[in-house]
Amino acid sequence: MLKSRLRYFLARFWPYLLVLVFGIIVSAGLWTNLGAYAEGDDLFFHITRLKTTTEALADGQLVPQINPSAALGFGYGYNLFYGPILTWFAGFLNLLLNNWVIVFNLTIITCFLASGLTMCYAAKKIFQKPTLATLAGIFYLSAPYFLNNFFARTALGECSAMIAAPLVILGLYELTTKHSAASRTIAFAAAFLLLSHNLSALLLALFSALYLALNFKLLKDKWTWQKIALAILGACGLAAVFLLPMLETYLSGAYAISNSGFVSQYMGSNPATLNAWRLGINAFFDFSVHPTGFATSLGFLAFFTLIAFPLTRKKIKNETLKKFLTSLYILALLCLIMTTVLIDWNLIPSFLRQIQFPGRFLALFFLALSFIFPYILYILVKNHSRKTKIAALVATTFVALATVLPITISAINRHATYDYNKPLDLIELGWQGEYVPLTLNCPVGTTDWCGYIEVGNRLSERGSDLKIQSGDGAIENLNRSGLNFTLDIATNTETALEFPLIYYPGYRATLNDQPLKTSISEDGLLVITIPKNSTGILKVWYGMTPFTTLGLVISLLTIALYLFFALRRHRSLKQILKTLQADEIATVPTETVEGYAVLLDSEPAIRKLMGFKERDFNSGKIFTLIPKSPNEIKKYAIIPKAAKPLIEKYIPGELTLILPKNPDFKHFYYDNFKTIGIRIPNHPLFKELLPESGPLILTSANKKGETPKSYGKKPSTIIDFTTKTPKIIRQGDLKVI
Repeated sequence: MLKSRLRYFLARFWPYLLVLVFGIIVSAGLWTNLGAYAEGDDLFFHITRLKTTTEALADGQLVPQINPSAALGFGYGYNLFYGPILTWFAGFLNLLLNNWVIVFNLTIITCFLASGLTMCYAAKKIFQKPTLATLAGIFYLSAPYFLNNFFARTALGECSAMIAAPLVILGLYELTTKHSAASRTIAFAAAFLLLSHNLSALLLALFSALYLALNFKLLKDKWTWQKIALAILGACGLAAVFLLPMLETYLSGAYAISNSGFVSQYMGSNPATLNAWRLGINAFFDFSVHPTGFATSLGFLAFFTLIAFPLTRKKIKNETLKKFLTSLYILALLCLIMTTVLIDWNLIPSFLRQIQFPGRFLALFFLALSFIFPYILYILVKNHSRKTKIAALVATTFVALATVLPITISAINRHATYDYNKPLDLIELGWQGEYVPLTLNCPVGTTDWCGYIEVGNRLSERGSDLKIQSGDGAIENLNRSGLNFTLDIATNTETALEFPLIYYPGYRATLNDQPLKTSISEDGLLVITIPKNSTGILKVWYGMTPFTTLGLVISLLTIALYLFFALRRHRSLKQILKTLQADEIATVPTETVEGYAVLLDSEPAIRKLMGFKERDFNSGKIFTLIPKSPNEIKKYAIIPKAAKPLIEKYIPGELTLILPKNPDFKHFYYDNFKTIGIRIPNHPLFKELLPESGPLILTSANKKGETPKSYGKKPSTIIDFTTKTPKIIRQGDLKVI
């Protein structure tokens, strides 16, 4: 029993295991020294950022937004502006491990391995071939730009975005093939991107828009627009807990990140900086180990893909896949061009300049090629022996390892030698200030951005005392814990208190449990105004704005809706399986019309179906057989040469093929016929059902003379290949070329 389960597990999951092993080898430079921070350009930013959720929850924040210990204890809004999903994950890990150094390194490793697994999953869904899924995962994890994010920049935002990016491409493919799961796939991927890295979300939104523009015929279909609308609503709903408070704070215009001058100069979002960061052609051939080198080199596999795809494209028989991969190839070339000196960023729309450096387009380049490369290799070796195919997989893995190991093994010694007794806080180090009010970056009296190095200096000079800005309030029994203050106060005149807290909209204050107004001082700090002739206990804390509350409610409701529909699908699947296994007729949805299904090996159920449909062995109408996969069609039918391209192109799909019956296939029902109808519906239910149920018999869900329930489409197109010349017996919505 254990052996059979192990065999089943390996048969189903071996591509993921191989990609996982490859990823573990490649990430050796991280996990071999978990006890020291891996060096990287963004190291200190993410060390402090990852602690936000843990420290904010400990501070009493229901939705963790402000790190109370950051910015010299003035509090810093990492999770208000930057996707918080990794801080949630890191907070959970720290609950288990209570060691931030290990948590930091494990977070990077988890992002890296998860990226390979999601690429493997997406490619397996698209190609329906586990070997191609394995190749896609290996290509993705060996892309030099991605390795640079992990091993040189420790760019955790982009690293986590890598996890969702392959699912965006899967969603686009599902839109192309009119798969009912398209909106759900895109919604989950887009929400993850929004919660990970805003710039990556922007780039992938642009990539998706260009893909749809290249496949403009999709936009003529109302179904496509419905799925896009559902995807956008789903993504915004899932990420609302972050999006609404972020937009509230950003659109206030008070913060440096929302000031165009500051962003242009400090964030590098200006044409001069972007032009200076453009790449020459020679950079793509730089295979040296130093960070800049492997950040820009393309690698052998990418060069092979760029050259081989135009040469092999005509050999792709599946028209849908050909269009899909061609679109990805065109977009990959466009993304590559965007990184080069051929582009003058003075001519590029300002919203795109937010990407900070053109090299970020390499992420989209490698993402697209990760899907193209494995299919090219498949085209080149598909007519060769099994040994040749295995050799191609091994050779690809070897080339990928040969490219990356000199880089990643050297990272074993690339661990921070920083004195951890010194501060890790970027504000204290004077390196950061985009998420604070602009006035905190600038001396009083200036109107534009001044330089982020001012923030730490100004906070140090200001000190951590509570100050009376105006009025005559008398303060006693002051207590502070993180961002929480309690104190006794008495005033004769209206009194304004400036707290040692960077102002964010979520701060709340009460005097004797009555709410008070909060505001921002000239220096960007929190001000509480106490009415005249007031006496009592003043409480200050960081809470939730109405936007945060609304965002939390929307996100929870969206999750609940998705769970509800997922449970309903699961119950429906289980009920159908139970019905089938009881030798009964099950009613099932397809992408065309509702159907009746029975197990292929259930004679009682087949006889019931014959009686219900009023058919016998002489009626001339044959029930359609549903194999578990296209590869199993040959078990039941002889496949004429003319039918093979259609099987590769349209199955699974809205096509039924009438083929000569395979004489080796023995069955009490089909032995009465010389021909057999074959179809595999392209419906999510069948993707989950067939692995559990095995092959089925399917017919439309209607009695003789009645019309079956339609899902907005005609019944499948039927083509007869048992005659000298194939002929269309029934024309459905699918137009066969």
